[in-house]
Amino acid sequence: MEKAEKRKGILFICCDFPRIPLKTQSVDVLYDFIGTSNFSFEHREFLLRLVEWLLKTEAELLGSYIIFQNFSPDNMVPVDFRPNFQIHSVKKQIEELGFIKEAEYTSGIVTKGGIYENYFRSGEQVLNYSFAGKRSG
Repeated sequence: MEKAEKRKGILFICCDFPRIPLKTQSVDVLYDFIGTSNFSFEHREFLLRLVEWLLKTEAELLGSYIIFQNFSPDNMVPVDFRPNFQIHSVKKQIEELGFIKEAEYTSGIVTKGGIYENYFRSGEQVLNYSFAGKRSG
């Protein structure tokens, strides 16, 4: 994005998301590609709720989320954090933040992770849920 011919006001920041150094209601488009899911391995809170104060009233959301179809008894995700990995809960959280779906996609099921997906346990089924939408004042 930063090498595109047309220049846009894009700022790339690496930080602790809930303490991101931006002004209130300064974000037009939030790209949440597995960020909330990665945060959810160690936190009960749904990350988008913690950064919602950054979003403008008419913000857009493009997101991708790790979804478990089932959790094995030895799954590494604490039981209280699991709603952040369940499709009905993720959809509900996004809807409660005021986002209206324009498009969504659910991938096929995967039963084995790669080298960067060490959260899989034998017998689990995982998929990816993608969402595109916006909210209006």
